[in-house]
Amino acid sequence: MRVYLRQILQQLDDFPDDVLAEYNKYKKSPVKSMPGASVYSRLLVSCVTRFFELYSNPVFILLDAYDELRNSQVEKERADLLNALSLLLQTKKARLIATTRPQHREELGRNFPDSTTLEIKANLADIDSFLDQRMSHLSLNPLLKSNVKAAITEAGSDIW
Repeated sequence: MRVYLRQILQQLDDFPDDVLAEYNKYKKSPVKSMPGASVYSRLLVSCVTRFFELYSNPVFILLDAYDELRNSQVEKERADLLNALSLLLQTKKARLIATTRPQHREELGRNFPDSTTLEIKANLADIDSFLDQRMSHLSLNPLLKSNVKAAITEAGSDIW
């Protein structure tokens, strides 16, 4: 959430009052602890609302590789992020584009029930072309190159 907040703040000419108030509160505090998720969520909604008021355009948020946010240390942070994004989308002033592997699509769908899902798959010819280009400078015999390409394409077919 902090990254999204920083990026939207960089798009604004001045900081909203609540962001300045939170900053001053942090600066004056003898204990320098980071604000909680609810504070970041509130500030993010405030900044997106400000952006929308200034430019009459929604903010597009990209959540890339959602499935990679998976371990015990980030479980709470991931849940906080999903809650914040859900609140943000309810304002109708932001749009979300999220990418994930197929096994996590259902989880995103539960959190964003009004969302549209689009399955994207790589074209095997594009993968072959990419591998040809990347291996062109390698001095490998053609059979080995062919075997490497086949192994990568087969292993990656579930990913792509």
